[in-house]
Amino acid sequence: MPRPQNGDDRRRNAGGVSHRAERRTARRHQGSGTTTRSAHGSAKRAAAGNSDGDPLLTVGQAAERLGTPERFVRRLIAERRIEFVKFGEARCSPVRIRVSVLDDFIAASTVRPTE
Repeated sequence: MPRPQNGDDRRRNAGGVSHRAERRTARRHQGSGTTTRSAHGSAKRAAAGNSDGDPLLTVGQAAERLGTPERFVRRLIAERRIEFVKFGEARCSPVRIRVSVLDDFIAASTVRPTE
């Protein structure tokens, strides 16, 4: 059987990232206080709070709180429909969402019954 070209023989996780690259990223962030992901994609550290005492949630945690897929929360961010905190200047920088922002979004989206 011929060997695959361009290093395609490496194992990849569900997100298409090689396990070697994932370990390299985890090592780079080890001890830096940033949230790293395991091979299964679960956050190793709980969401940190800010100085206001209002905790910051990851996109996955925000989606779970809203009961929606992560894609919906990412679309809200992309369309600038909710306020978010972005760490870094790069396009793929991690973002966090304050719990109070989600509560405000839910309140604004609530449809009251007419009498």
